[in-house]
Amino acid sequence: MTKVAVDVALIPPEWVMDKAIEINKRMVEEYNGVLKLGKADFLPHLTLAMGVMDETDLENVAVKLAEITKHFNPLELRVTGIRNDEVHNCALFEIAKTPQLQKLHLEIMASLAPFFSYEVSNDYIYGGDATQSSLNYCADFTKCYSFENYHPHITLGKGKGGEVGSFEFTASDLAIYHMGRNNTCRKVLHSVELKQKLL
Repeated sequence: MTKVAVDVALIPPEWVMDKAIEINKRMVEEYNGVLKLGKADFLPHLTLAMGVMDETDLENVAVKLAEITKHFNPLELRVTGIRNDEVHNCALFEIAKTPQLQKLHLEIMASLAPFFSYEVSNDYIYGGDATQSSLNYCADFTKCYSFENYHPHITLGKGKGGEVGSFEFTASDLAIYHMGRNNTCRKVLHSVELKQKLL
């Protein structure tokens, strides 16, 4: 069986991706960054879950996600500003953790737990060019970055991101991506939308 490291993520609307890509472009130039965001590859994204799975389980994982998304409206989210993460030397769009966002994160983590492991190697990464820090981030996701430690964000790049005012957006596109270097979203494996609940 072939194992792949995956990122289950919300993809923001195009205008939010444009903001992230614009900031990232400046950071790449200013800090000689290696993380260059785009709309076709290295997508700006909001991680909900992360782990290693067998490719043969993709169909079962897709079914689980489809069941979960039936019970969620598109999420109304708010970027509160840019946070410079000194530990990982990167800048982030900090996103307010709403009850619905936290619930979606918890349900996906619980539902996909039987399919996920956290023994990650470079062979499981798209392109096979991961840094040790990104392998560690994936390996430590459940114990360090999930549940009560879940801090939603969109990574903007390496270095300092400057400032941006608060803004709101609606997210409905959810996808499973084969994870690339720096825990990026590289190749889409499956996508689904949050469904508008019937009243």
